[in-house]
Formats: sequence, structure tokens, C-alpha cells
Amino acid sequence: MVIILTTLLPIISYGQEKWDIEAGTGMTVVRKDASVNGYFGIAYRVTNNMDLNLSSIFAAPHINSSTRYNFYQVSFDAEYLFLPESNNSISSIMGFSYIHFDKNDKVDENNGIGLNLGVRVIFNNLKKFNYGFRIVNTYSSISYGGILSTNVFFRYNF
Repeated sequence: MVIILTTLLPIISYGQEKWDIEAGTGMTVVRKDASVNGYFGIAYRVTNNMDLNLSSIFAAPHINSSTRYNFYQVSFDAEYLFLPESNNSISSIMGFSYIHFDKNDKVDENNGIGLNLGVRVIFNNLKKFNYGFRIVNTYSSISYGGILSTNVFFRYNF
């Protein structure tokens, strides 16, 4: 028990400056169905060049003018920053996601996993409060093609 406490206490107290929280909004397109989405994420900075992100997206795309369905996506991504010491940086995103379609007649299954690939551009990167946009394409076999999510986000670095 003493070994665990002496190991975890410095990690927890030192590691707070490596956490980020972000929120934003954007657009989600599932095949031909589009909707405004809500985005929330938590990130941990592993190194100066790499972040691990846990994020979620909620959208309610239209099938036609009278029918909607709910779309949920929870993602675990690794993000590689190309210019971490720069005020404006670009990064690549790769990861996996859990996808849920609620009451959608177009898909055979409501739950599945997907592969995420994307890019993120961050402005004001060296400050505690920064912002940017991200474009992530998720491929999943249950959605019969790609799911494109674009987001404008605001992030706070602890």
C-alpha cells in the first residue's frame, strides 16, 4: 500500500498540468443525413508531441423532413502534434470509437465500433485557453460508409 501511495501521489499532483478539457459544436454527416452536433472531450498529454483523447459526440440527423434519429459516438484517439512548441499547430488523429444509432431503420445494427482518422488545427496553443477546429472521418461497417464530423472547439489546459 505504501509503494502504491508513494508512486501515485507524485503522478497525480504533477500530472494535473497535463490534462485538457474541451467542448464545441459542429456538423455530423452520416451518409446523406446531416445534423448539428455537440462535442465534449478530455485529453491527457503523454509527451510534448502526443495526446490521448477521450471524446463524445451527440447528433440528431434528419432522414427526411419529418424523421430524426439520435447518433452517439464515444472515441478514444491518439493525437500527434507536429509543431508542439508553436502557437499555431496541426495534429493528426487516429483511434477507435463506439457508435450507437438510436431508432434508425437504415442500419441493421444499432451498436458497433469504428476507426477514426482526422486532423486538428489549434490556435493559441501555448496559452491555457485555446481553440481550433477538427475534422474526423469515422469508418464503421454498421453505418454503410463514413461518418464525417467537423467541430469548432474551445480547450482549457490545466
